[in-house]
Amino acid sequence: MGLKFGDAVDHAEQLDDSGDPLREWRKNGLQIPTKIKVATAAYRDELDILGDWIDENCKTGAGCSEKKSVLYADYSYWAKQNGHNPLAQGKLTRRLNERSYKLAADKRTVHGLALTRAGALGLGSNP
Repeated sequence: MGLKFGDAVDHAEQLDDSGDPLREWRKNGLQIPTKIKVATAAYRDELDILGDWIDENCKTGAGCSEKKSVLYADYSYWAKQNGHNPLAQGKLTRRLNERSYKLAADKRTVHGLALTRAGALGLGSNP
């Protein structure tokens, strides 16, 4: 003998009236547990390929700037040398912008970021 529709409705109303998780779910939706959020953030930090390139090949700060074509050439070479598929140039520019490295008015220069003298290709224009 299966459940009748009325039985299921009665059961759902009982759960809802008792203040259990069903009410919380209806009110707040499905929440991601803090433990999962922390683990996801740690995993993303480990896979921060762009951050690794910046750390290894660039200096940052208000006085830094570099042509985006030079940055892309260095980043692309570095990514390939390290077994990664490089982002397309437009996507790299957007990701840098998300990290607060903004394009200058000429749309060819990135402010706040410059290659070190070596960089991955030795293209750095700043000591």
